[in-house]
Amino acid sequence: MKKVRRGRGPRHEVSFEDRMSMSLEELEGDYWSGPTSPTTLVASVHRMRKLPLRDLRTEDLRVAIGQEVGLAHLVPLALATLEQDPFAEGDYYPGDLLSAVANKVGPSFWREEQDLAQRFRRILEQSLARISEAEPPPSLASDLRYALERLP
Repeated sequence: MKKVRRGRGPRHEVSFEDRMSMSLEELEGDYWSGPTSPTTLVASVHRMRKLPLRDLRTEDLRVAIGQEVGLAHLVPLALATLEQDPFAEGDYYPGDLLSAVANKVGPSFWREEQDLAQRFRRILEQSLARISEAEPPPSLASDLRYALERLP
């Protein structure tokens, strides 16, 4: 995916309401040129970067986080979704958003974002306690335990 950088995004603090009406491109000041690869995944990520945050669905969050795109803006939204329903489901299985956050958001992110790390720790602990209720893939429990061990 070729990136075209234009500007540096907002220079001042943006209110929650304003941030939710902005796209990742606007928030990051990073405007990508059209997709150079015709895959559905690449086209989806390009499309999502242009949508206001408030219009992103669980599946959009799962895909973007899975591609490690816009983590600073999307992880807080994903955690808010997961706090309501730890096994929130995109297009694949119960807990697929949780799996994306557990597997794709690394320790360096959590070290820099301690408040988000604490929220994610609570989500992981609650999810592990309730995992048998959700009927996720068998690997999810081990992925969640591993993510919990890597949190600061």
